[in-house]
Amino acid sequence: MLFDDRWLVDGGLVNQVPVSACRALGADFIIAVSVSEGILGRRREKLRAGLGIDGEAVRAARVAQLLGQIPAAMRNPAERILPYLVKGDPQSPGYFDVLVNALNIMQERITRSRLAGEPPHVLIAPAVTSINLM
Repeated sequence: MLFDDRWLVDGGLVNQVPVSACRALGADFIIAVSVSEGILGRRREKLRAGLGIDGEAVRAARVAQLLGQIPAAMRNPAERILPYLVKGDPQSPGYFDVLVNALNIMQERITRSRLAGEPPHVLIAPAVTSINLM
């Protein structure tokens, strides 16, 4: 979001569980919820196999979905590039898988570091590993 000639992003990028902000605002007792616990290590193929989902069908649907979001003027070059970015081989990650996993690693490390320095009184960490970004 553009505000006063600056782009603002969600504070969760650097402070996913804002315990320090709660303390700064004068909270006496802090109950924190972290939804990044266990994000690392999940394998989409295990979920697909358990649900009986065809990996190639998922890949084709994903490419079609991404192409639908691209403006018409850019669609022709994107049709040639996207299949390479969204890999069909379940043993090796595609570009988007690597990018999402890298973001998950950074998110989890930042969250752990901040929680170690400023622990809440109670930490709730629900199991959300079956929920995907896209």
